Amino acid sequence: AAHLLRTKKYDCVISDVRMPGNSRFEFIEDLAESKDSPPVVVITAYPSVDTAVRSLDLRISSYLVKPVEIDDLLSRVENAIREVRTRRAAQQVMSRAGREAEGASDAVVASRRDGPDADKLASLSPRETEVLRHLLEGYRVNTIARKLFISQHTVRNHLKKIFAKLEVRSQTELLEKLKP
Repeated sequence: AAHLLRTKKYDCVISDVRMPGNSRFEFIEDLAESKDSPPVVVITAYPSVDTAVRSLDLRISSYLVKPVEIDDLLSRVENAIREVRTRRAAQQVMSRAGREAEGASDAVVASRRDGPDADKLASLSPRETEVLRHLLEGYRVNTIARKLFISQHTVRNHLKKIFAKLEVRSQTELLEKLKP
């Protein structure tokens, strides 16, 4: 699976917690830490507080306990795919806005402005942009705080400022707004 994931792009990975090559969660950790990895739906017959907490710290889309209803699994996979496609689209908009802010002429900027207002994205502080990029990569508040060496409270304050500047009320609305 690790080899296939390095050679081809997938929209979602379904992984068990206990399996060969993942006896201590290493496959899932490596996958979740990869910057361009697909979302992961974790399934286990041996739920524990440790694996559940580790799933929260990583970019795990869902954590399911066996036996799993097939409709629930399909719903979680569909949500994960929808979320990753939205995040990828939002990252493209952020990258394009960053390139535009780095000195493109006003005419070029105006001709390529088909997403959210680039001026609003440009108004984000460097730290707010970092927080937003981590959010778009699928990290949760506690993980963003740890990665940036700031408190969760500070991350939430940055998110409030981002929401205000981009005129949204939630993370879901933010992702929708950032879609091209």
